[in-house]
Amino acid sequence: MTNLESGQRTSPFLSYCWDDLDMAYMLEALLAAKGVELIWDKRCLKLDDSISQFMSLGCDCSEVILLVSNSYLKSKSCMKEVLEVLNGSEPLQRIRPLILPSAQIFSPEGRAGYVQYWAGEYEHLQKEIRKIGRGAAAGSLNQDLVLLNQIYENADHFLSMLADRYSPTELLEFVEHFCAGRQQQGCISRPSYPLTAPGGISLRS
Repeated sequence: MTNLESGQRTSPFLSYCWDDLDMAYMLEALLAAKGVELIWDKRCLKLDDSISQFMSLGCDCSEVILLVSNSYLKSKSCMKEVLEVLNGSEPLQRIRPLILPSAQIFSPEGRAGYVQYWAGEYEHLQKEIRKIGRGAAAGSLNQDLVLLNQIYENADHFLSMLADRYSPTELLEFVEHFCAGRQQQGCISRPSYPLTAPGGISLRS
């Protein structure tokens, strides 16, 4: 059973972009068949729960699966989750990336494109804040500006780290590698909830 109250959670946390929701459901189903229950928003968030507090759970999980796509690398929310993990303990030992084909991280030009993207996002918001005055934007807008700057400053390090690691790019291969590692650690258990994909299709009996 997923334990959201304990200090360091043994169920893996899934960080993904909503554009890749179908892939996330497929990953969940394949892992569930192997006895692995995910901590992710579609199963754990309830009405009125804080999204930002939930996103910080990755810091406490022993493993964090990153479903890395082009959309993921251009999502402020996803990159905020990445920063949470990178600022936690032993991030290299806890991150389990699944690199989707759309993620252009294996060439210097591709990685530079993402760094440029976040530089542009920072500059754009900075200009918008200047239009309304810093006093009026002293709250959440300035916090967003700080976050964009942090993403920009850490983007190259994060992308280079992903590109340097051996990570399966096929879903089935990733699941096999991931579950083999967890079996060695004795972390396999049966999911505690019925699994359904979009449209109410049951993923297990």
